[in-house]
Amino acid sequence: MLDRIRRAAVIAALILVIAALAAACSDSEDSDADAGLTAAEVEAIVQDAIASQPAPEPGPSAADIEAIVRSAAESMAQPAPEPGLSAEDVEAIVQNALDNQPAPDPGLSTADVISIVQAAVDALPEPEPGLSAEDVEAIARNVTVMPPSLPPDPGLSRAEVEHLAHVVSATPRSDPAKYTQFFVSGAIARYEARGPEATLDYYNSPDSADGRWNILVIGEDNAVIASANPDQLGSDVSEYTDTNGYNFGADILSADESGKWVSCVCGHPRTGELESNHYWARRHDGLIFASRWFSGMPEYTRIKVAEAVAMYEARDLDDTLAHYNSEDSVDGQWYVFILEPDGDIIGHYDPDTRGLNLSGPIGTDVNGYNFGPDMLSADEDGKWVSYVFLNPATGELESKHSWVVEFDGLLFGSGWYTDPAGYTQTVVDNALAMYEEDGLEATLAHYNDPDNIDGQWYVVIIDEAGDVIGHYNPDIRGASATGPISTDVNGYNFGADMITADEDGKWVSYVFHNPATGELESKHSWVVEFDGLFFSSGWYTEPAGYTQALVDNALAMYEEDGLEATLAHYNDADSVDGQWYVFVLEEDGDIIGHYDPESRGQNLSGPIGTDVNGYNFGPDMLTADEDGKWVSYVFHNPATGDLGSKHSWVIKRDDLLFGSGWYTDPASYTQSVVESAIERYETEGIEASIAYHNDPDNTDGQWYVFIIGADGYTVSHYRPEFIGRDPSLRVDATGYFYGDDLLSADENGKWISYVFISPTSGEQESKHSWIVRRGDYFFGSGWYETARN
Repeated sequence: MLDRIRRAAVIAALILVIAALAAACSDSEDSDADAGLTAAEVEAIVQDAIASQPAPEPGPSAADIEAIVRSAAESMAQPAPEPGLSAEDVEAIVQNALDNQPAPDPGLSTADVISIVQAAVDALPEPEPGLSAEDVEAIARNVTVMPPSLPPDPGLSRAEVEHLAHVVSATPRSDPAKYTQFFVSGAIARYEARGPEATLDYYNSPDSADGRWNILVIGEDNAVIASANPDQLGSDVSEYTDTNGYNFGADILSADESGKWVSCVCGHPRTGELESNHYWARRHDGLIFASRWFSGMPEYTRIKVAEAVAMYEARDLDDTLAHYNSEDSVDGQWYVFILEPDGDIIGHYDPDTRGLNLSGPIGTDVNGYNFGPDMLSADEDGKWVSYVFLNPATGELESKHSWVVEFDGLLFGSGWYTDPAGYTQTVVDNALAMYEEDGLEATLAHYNDPDNIDGQWYVVIIDEAGDVIGHYNPDIRGASATGPISTDVNGYNFGADMITADEDGKWVSYVFHNPATGELESKHSWVVEFDGLFFSSGWYTEPAGYTQALVDNALAMYEEDGLEATLAHYNDADSVDGQWYVFVLEEDGDIIGHYDPESRGQNLSGPIGTDVNGYNFGPDMLTADEDGKWVSYVFHNPATGDLGSKHSWVIKRDDLLFGSGWYTDPASYTQSVVESAIERYETEGIEASIAYHNDPDNTDGQWYVFIIGADGYTVSHYRPEFIGRDPSLRVDATGYFYGDDLLSADENGKWISYVFISPTSGEQESKHSWIVRRGDYFFGSGWYETARN
């Protein structure tokens, strides 16, 4: 159709020129004028212009052609009249030219065109000086500029045709970013040509979509007023948030007349899969016009790095750094960083980060993984490096997956963020795809290579016999997945659970060695059975964070699906994830949600709410509010069948309480409590730390923190009678003066054991305290012997 529009525009413009010549010359009586164009010359020019056009397609309406002709006629300047052609001559020339063209597709008939030309000729003003052959050829060449393809629409207006005629070249869909910008420009041109009402009507129709592209028009009140998806109409763009919690709608609304890119992670409208969405938004006449394109997160990350390298090649380092050192270069969760070979950061949107070196704290993530050396080992082929880092789009710590490329002695990188569970599933999906495409031998060769560890992610493959055949560690390959290698420090045989997975997949959580940190951590593995084999990968986290995430998931299910569906899910034993399960309580203490049917219906005021140390933790749980509360006690671990120290996170929502907990040996938990106290001290100072730990509400079951000054006097304790206590009184019931041992602790920490009153039982019991010195203070916490039972 667009070819027909171009063709008609050329014909109309040439007809207009010829008609003007005819009208001018027919009235001329100046016998001294220069010789004008003959009929043969004009016919040759018209035939040449028409022959250069593509095959005709349905074109603009008669009214559009007439408007174009009239407008051009009114603006045309002509020199002194020359002998020319009559109106009849013009009609004959045009008729002859049209008769020699291929049969037209449905559109304007020959009679329509002749009628339009005749009307335009009749309306011409008094003759003015005419045009030379060169003028006519120049006009023809100007009109025949090929425009890009826009969504076809019958009856384009004059303004739209003129807009098309002035676009020099088409924008290919193979460059999705440029095509998205072009698509938005086309929508603004339509708005200018057709007006608001017609434009909104058009883009509110599904027919306005062009493959994966469609237009979003946002009104002055931030509401969507045009979309091919009727469910989107009226929605408030300021509330648009992606799966990572990034409020990308606010960034879209901040776009100005020059346009702005905004990227987020959302579900693809056709597949429902999470992908990177890249919006181009431009403000025009008080409205915002936007469109987007989709890509996979890894694909877009590579694009961002390639763009940075291309900018460096085309310009120089100073210009490249000036661009990427600006916050304006941040695109949702994507930003580019540039490193020198020694690890110095010279390119980064955050000025506090520039100048730092990856050998320092910034090159080590919250799990203790020093990812800096991995980044610096990248070559010109590129390398993926994964770690936990701050997402500037959400302000939260998340799993980041960076693509780093070495070029000209520098390292260029960018990364994307995701929840670690989603990335784990992606890693397993990639392994399955490799197996299907390349076969088992190639897949094992890939994943048995330690170079293919991606931060904390690696793939494990188990065969039909239950033996490990794929693992980066050769000492593990060949071992039974249900043997000693698959029993964690809590005694839980997670391997046996892994080989019960089916093609739909299964989560299995346990405590294992993290190769990125060298520490034992909580690992959460996704296992899928395929073709008789089991493919898995997992991610590590500190257990408290994972516990809170599980409770958040339960709350989200409750709010979205209601109480009945939530209870049905968590009352099923299949919802148990290693040592983790969710429980739901009514505010009076009745247990209504629990994987164990014998626990449901009991009340926390009874035996189930008292641990083996006699601590009645039930009342503490019921005091939890919307901000949540930790409660620790000794309880039954479903993953091991043994009693363990359990640390539960409980949040109140409506008249219900949702909770989950994790298990650990009491010594490790004691050390984590002291570590948290030291972090508070280093972050908030000693006064804030004293105030916090003096509050009895901040005791955690049998765990509480005490702080002692360098002079030996207690400065912080939940029991006020112990504050300021004389060091000479630190003698236990057996006569052991533990005060000297306590004050001999250094920054590496020290265990001391003595007899003390347990806050959960009120009895004298054996206490094991972990003491660490930091500056002029000693921080300590302890656990009681009965916690072992």
